[in-house]
Amino acid sequence: MRSLFLALFLPILIFASETPSAWAELKTGMAADMAIGQPNFTTATANEGGRSARSINLADSVYSDGKKLFVVDFSNHRVLIWNSIPTSNFAAADLVLGQPDFSSGTANNGGRSASSLSSPRGVFSDGTRLYVSEIGNDRVLIWNKIPTSSSAPADIVLGQPDFNSGDLNNGGLSARSLLEPRGIWTVGEKLIISDDGNSRVLIWNSIPTSNFAPADVVLGQPDFGQRTGNNGGRSARSLAVPRYVCSDGIRLYVADRNNHRVLIWNSIPSQNFAPADIVLGQPDFTKGTANPGGVGPRTLSAPHSVFADGKRLFVSEQDNNRVLVWTKIPTANFTPADIVLGQPDFNSSTADPGGVSARTLDGPHVLVSDGKRIYVAEQNNNRVLIFNIGTSAIDLSPQFEQGKAVLGKVFWDWNGNGVQDSSAYNVGAPFMAPDETGATNRAPASSGVLLEEKGIEGVRVVSDTGIYAITDQDGKYHFPYIETGQRLLKIDPSTLPEGAIITTESPRKVTITEGILTKVSFGIRHPEAASQMRPKDPDRDSSALPGLPPQNDGGKNASATPGSLSQDDSTPFLKVTITQDPTKLSPHLSITAEKKEDRLLFTIDCNYYRFIKQGRLTLYDENLNTLNTFTLPQPLPYQYEIPIEDIHGETIHYQLSVFDSQGNEDRTAVGQLRLHK
Repeated sequence: MRSLFLALFLPILIFASETPSAWAELKTGMAADMAIGQPNFTTATANEGGRSARSINLADSVYSDGKKLFVVDFSNHRVLIWNSIPTSNFAAADLVLGQPDFSSGTANNGGRSASSLSSPRGVFSDGTRLYVSEIGNDRVLIWNKIPTSSSAPADIVLGQPDFNSGDLNNGGLSARSLLEPRGIWTVGEKLIISDDGNSRVLIWNSIPTSNFAPADVVLGQPDFGQRTGNNGGRSARSLAVPRYVCSDGIRLYVADRNNHRVLIWNSIPSQNFAPADIVLGQPDFTKGTANPGGVGPRTLSAPHSVFADGKRLFVSEQDNNRVLVWTKIPTANFTPADIVLGQPDFNSSTADPGGVSARTLDGPHVLVSDGKRIYVAEQNNNRVLIFNIGTSAIDLSPQFEQGKAVLGKVFWDWNGNGVQDSSAYNVGAPFMAPDETGATNRAPASSGVLLEEKGIEGVRVVSDTGIYAITDQDGKYHFPYIETGQRLLKIDPSTLPEGAIITTESPRKVTITEGILTKVSFGIRHPEAASQMRPKDPDRDSSALPGLPPQNDGGKNASATPGSLSQDDSTPFLKVTITQDPTKLSPHLSITAEKKEDRLLFTIDCNYYRFIKQGRLTLYDENLNTLNTFTLPQPLPYQYEIPIEDIHGETIHYQLSVFDSQGNEDRTAVGQLRLHK
């Protein structure tokens, strides 16, 4: 089986909003599990032990994709990179950017260039590129590939005409200029930057490929030539020193620091000066005092950063020395938070209450989550705290006696037989299939290559109920609680090693029964496994050894080929030749819709997402006349929402179109949704 399902946005992860299992450990006042930049939780010295690969001097920003960790070391004028997530306090970084080595810490070391940094503030990666903002050089640097060596030069600069320039608002205030930029985020091909000093947020509709590229949209100002804080008066359109931004692929979130609020746009704005839809920290859009009514779960004081995963919202507050967590994305102004970190309760705001520890914060700046951990860059304590919130090593605790539980393993399935064992190939004889007991009849190991089929760490297993689990170091995962009945479990391919394919059924249909422990495992192999398992044979294709499935091509060579549909435009809908059953192995593409209060929620499923370069959602009225067309973010979102206010009529029809790099198109069948019953 080689079925894949739709990759989720990198920073957008699947979480459970109602089921307690996925976030059972996240609670008020919880302790961090690790401190980066310090040898323990009670020290907070800048450059502890001397400037090195382990030390930090003002931790300003942090980002992780669950595999690598990036930290802005502000006063050392550098960005530190860990090639894997640290597992102990004071772990040493693997790479440094902005400095020639780990012992250096001068601003613009060697002169302003593509390799130097001066007071970096923000760091972000979309999984391919790396982005760093600098307030010392009033620019944002872009590496087209995540660096693999220290002091690697950037490829593109924004805010400046070249890498040797560093003037504020170079050339005058415009769509090209920057003044102390901070937050960076991408949504598909859109780039979003908070231009802190100009009290605005800039949006590029496509990732810039040249220096000094102009932005397409400005928020917080009526046009690109103005920079007044709260231009036109404090409102849903204005900003005053916006610090950091993020998106869950649907909404845009901005930490509006000097207005002591967080603004939420329910969709990525496409027009200048667009008003936000929701405000947090204030009772309405015209208020802007710190902690209105006193410190509590609704109030904010100097919010510094914001992070959302599509289900939950996190906000760091510099002045209240805490992190607030909303367990559901707020849909109303002044919604109270549910959880607080760094303080014992919602009414406390003292820096490091009781002293520096694993539970306290002093001036938290940027935070993110990779779904398994929360990372908080804590400037004044010169450290990054890591809170483990995902599943840990499997422990068959009493919770499994309650039933409704699932556990299993994700493992290397070198021989493609769906069973975790060791695999050997006899150079001169075909591989023997497993017998009825499941044991593999192998040739002597001396005549072949023996590979142990070990578990794979860090793979995300997702349920159709919305919860997920991440495999531990042995490849094990578990759901302590999952709803009974027919369920689908899937592997998220974006968490697999590059090029890996799934050899067992995914998604997998399972029946969850009260009081019965369900076991579901998944096999994974790499297309190059064959070359590791037998010597090269010029008379034989090593990728087609007996027992090994052919290399996955995402369905491109299947009988129902994506992109091969009839291009007959005499009718509004093309014939669909791909299956819409997500349990089938052949290529599938499907979309469903449901009404959620004042919004339409579309859910997409696909097993050849990596070939999709563009997606388009079209809405039609009852007479099949086009109502609207939406260009979807890239990569395709798992879910997409649109407001319902501008849609009239009893019924709408909808259709999803996807395109590959050559412009070939696939379309789903036309769906129908009744808006009013």
